[in-house]
Amino acid sequence: SNSLYILDKSTHRLIRWDNRSSALMLLVGRLTGTSGNDSSSLNQPNDLYIDGDLNIYIADTFNDRIQFFPSTSSVGQTLSFSPTLNRPMSITMNEG
Repeated sequence: SNSLYILDKSTHRLIRWDNRSSALMLLVGRLTGTSGNDSSSLNQPNDLYIDGDLNIYIADTFNDRIQFFPSTSSVGQTLSFSPTLNRPMSITMNEG
């Protein structure tokens, strides 16, 4: 899709850069760059996975969860959470 996805750990955000227009778009997180634990905020995210339908999975490390963001929404759904996870750092998906 000619886009670069940037997971910015220190500002707790996911940004998409469109190669065609050179535009930046905030996809997940707060404009202020502060952390949060609600369904559309992150806290020290470390990894992401984007599937074939452009759904996004984020290892939201300091919130002890994996957040799933459907391609049409900036509101996430928690897939796994504490006490099951303790500071998840990476995501690998096996499709097929």
